[in-house]
Amino acid sequence: MIKKISFLFLILFTFMSFQACEKDVFPTETTSKNELFIRELYSNNRVKILAAEAAIDKSTNADVINFSNELLKFHNELEVEILLLAASKSVFTNKELLNYHRNNINLLYNYPNTEFNKQFVFLIRLSQVEALEILTEADANDIDDDFKLWGLEQLPKIAQKLDEAEILAAKIP
Repeated sequence: MIKKISFLFLILFTFMSFQACEKDVFPTETTSKNELFIRELYSNNRVKILAAEAAIDKSTNADVINFSNELLKFHNELEVEILLLAASKSVFTNKELLNYHRNNINLLYNYPNTEFNKQFVFLIRLSQVEALEILTEADANDIDDDFKLWGLEQLPKIAQKLDEAEILAAKIP
């Protein structure tokens, strides 16, 4: 029951954060939906890379470090795919983190070690749920079919990383 409530809170928080992201992502009225999709994906993926790097540097928990190393490898590879996908369609990729993600990374560094591990896993879970949302909504939005197809191919991989983060969360005291 507590896990269900926790997950519902996570989804609600994600919905609110996704709305915050949208405010950062819409720089002009002429920005294409393809560009918005790529910007959101890139920023979401980048925050997981930075969080994993922070966990490798800061955590002393072996489970967190191992998960972070796997996460870093996965999301570095995904970043290359995102950039190649964008380039294949001549879509501009804003390589800056969205303000929302930048703030989360800055906050993460301020936590002491034991709380850091909990907040790291929370941030990863939140980011994975957000990525699932971005990819799922892409199928309904008017974006390039290749972007949609690529997004649908990523859904099970992102869901698996969310499951792994859930398992890690249960191990952290």
